[in-house]
Amino acid sequence: MSRLGVLKAYSRFARDLPPFLRSTFTHDETIEWVRARLAEREQALLTTVARCVFEYPQSPYLPLLKWAGCEFGDIEKLVT
Repeated sequence: MSRLGVLKAYSRFARDLPPFLRSTFTHDETIEWVRARLAEREQALLTTVARCVFEYPQSPYLPLLKWAGCEFGDIEKLVT
């Protein structure tokens, strides 16, 4: 990620954190949030691996996976 990208990410974090910390959730809302995150965790992992490893040439994991002969489809099969 470029320096500008990092700066934008930190800016969004600084902007969004205070409202998040002021918010409250009921027990039922919390349970539903956790269920939703669990239901989409496989896709979230695959999206992260695609974006942060296979679409990011500077990733330290990319050469290791290539050396091992592992492609994104292999990871996708393992996850699903």
